[in-house]
Amino acid sequence: MIQSDQKKETMSMKNTKILGYDPGFGNSKAAMIDPLSGIKVASIPSVVGVGSTEIGMLDSSIGSNGKRNLPYRVDFGVQYLVGENVELFTIPAQRLDFRSLAEGPEVRASFYACLHKLKDDEAGEAEASGEIEVMVGLPVVVMRDKQLAKRTRKELRKWMVGQHHFTVDGIEHDVKVSKVDVMPQPAGAYFGWGMGLNGRWSRDPALLKNLVAVCDIGFNTTDLFVLKGGKVIPRYTAGNKMGVRRGAEQLASLIGEQTGINLSLHEADAYLRGGNPEISTSSGLVDLGPLVAQAKDSVVANVAQFVERSWGDGKRFSHILFVGGGASLLRAEMAHFYPHGITLPGALTANAEGLAKFGVRSLLK
Repeated sequence: MIQSDQKKETMSMKNTKILGYDPGFGNSKAAMIDPLSGIKVASIPSVVGVGSTEIGMLDSSIGSNGKRNLPYRVDFGVQYLVGENVELFTIPAQRLDFRSLAEGPEVRASFYACLHKLKDDEAGEAEASGEIEVMVGLPVVVMRDKQLAKRTRKELRKWMVGQHHFTVDGIEHDVKVSKVDVMPQPAGAYFGWGMGLNGRWSRDPALLKNLVAVCDIGFNTTDLFVLKGGKVIPRYTAGNKMGVRRGAEQLASLIGEQTGINLSLHEADAYLRGGNPEISTSSGLVDLGPLVAQAKDSVVANVAQFVERSWGDGKRFSHILFVGGGASLLRAEMAHFYPHGITLPGALTANAEGLAKFGVRSLLK
C-alpha cells in the first residue's frame, strides 16, 4: 500500500512543477517545487514601469566601468522594466489597490520576471519552461471577503491559466499554467514552517493540537493568522491595510519637507531599510538617520498596537511566527513585545515556500 501511494505521488508530480506565488506590494515572491531538483525561491521588488534600459553610448562615451544593476526587461507585446532601479530609467507605477494583485500588466510583468529568476543558471535552461500549477497567496483582508476573494481568483485565472510566451532580457520562455488557486498569504508561512516538500506535515504531530500564530508584516498590509490543526481560528485572525508603507510615506514626506526632493514610496522604503542612509542634494549629502528612525518608530507603534489589540501578550499561542519583508526590518522591536516569537529564516519568501508546499498537497489529492 505504501509503495502504491509513493508510486502515485511520483506519477502525479512527474511532469508538473508547483509554484507558490506571493504577489506582494513591496516584493513579488515565488517558490517552485520540482520533483527532481527540490525547491527554488525568487524575490523581486514590485516596481514596474514602461521603458527601456537602452542608453546608447552614454556610458561608454564617458568611460563608465562595470555593469549597472539593471532592472529586468519583460516583453509580452509591450516591454516593461521590473525590479531594482526601475526609477532610474522610467517613472514606476505605484498601484496599491487590491485589484492590482490580480489584474493589470504590472502583476503580469512581475510574475514573468519571477519565473525567469527561477531559471537554472548552471544548465542555462529556463526552469520556468513546461507545465506548472500555481497557488497564489492573497492578503487576509481579501480572503475574508468571500465575494472579493472569488472575484480576485477569477481575474487571476482569466489571464494566468493557459499558454504564456514572453521574453525576459531577451531570453524566451514558454510556460503552460494548467491550474490556479488561492489561499491566505500567512497560511503559506504556517505550512512552510510545518510541511516538507512532499506536502505532508513534517513536525511533531503534537503541534497540530496547539494554537500557532503567524504575523505577516508586508509593505501594504499586516496580516494576523492563527491556526490549530490546520484550521483557521477566526477570533485571532485579522488583516489591515497597514504595513511598512506607512513608514515609507512618512519618510518621503519628511525628506520632501527638509530637502524639497520627492521620492517614490519604493525609494523611501529603500532608505528606511538601508544602513547609514544619505541622500544627495543641492546642498551636499544629507544624513537621513534621524528621519529614518522617526519613520521606523511610527511603523513599530502602529503594527504593535494592531497586534496587541488582537492577540494581547500572545501567551495563548505555543508559537508566534513573524514573516514578511517588514518582519526582518522590525525583528528586534517585535521580539521585545513578543519574546517567544521567532522571525522565520527567509522571512521575505516564507509565504511563497509554504504556498508551494501546500500546492503539492492539493495536487496529490
